[in-house]
Amino acid sequence: MNRVRGIRFAGVLAVACCLCLTGCVSESQTGSGSTFKFQWWIPTLITVVALLLIVGGVLFTVRKKQGAWVAILVGIVGMLFGPNMFFDRAVIDDDHFELSTGFFFSPTYFNIKWDNVANIHGSMEEKTGRRGRKSTSYYLNFNLKSGGSEKVPSGDLMKNGPIKKLVEMAAKKGIKVDGPTNANLDD
Repeated sequence: MNRVRGIRFAGVLAVACCLCLTGCVSESQTGSGSTFKFQWWIPTLITVVALLLIVGGVLFTVRKKQGAWVAILVGIVGMLFGPNMFFDRAVIDDDHFELSTGFFFSPTYFNIKWDNVANIHGSMEEKTGRRGRKSTSYYLNFNLKSGGSEKVPSGDLMKNGPIKKLVEMAAKKGIKVDGPTNANLDD
């Protein structure tokens, strides 16, 4: 029984460590702007740990050990999310703001020209789960001069670097930014 607890604890600890590492963002200068990506070792580490959990889970399943399916399921989830972080990126320059995020097989892509932005309003949505756990998601609502708006998620990549650069660039372009923009910027 203690061995099963140890395996479960190791799996939970591995996932928690991987999730804590998602805040490491690198910035590179490109012409008049900046490109932001997760550091290469973050998705690599998540993917390797996921593979190890799958292999370990299969080996424990062969030996009829309890908890093996948990390791396999956590490994599969890691394999879905780890490689996606290789493709997440944000570009902010004098002409536009660009964000690519989501699953590698179905990315969400935003490309917003500064000349078409009337103002930016930060918003947050708080959702309550089945067991009462609350989660908060932050968004940037780009109100466009041509009418309409773009609702851009302000997730892990955005809150660890690009958000401050985006607010600076908007100010430089004379675009008003109001509302909560994310957890790092208390408006």
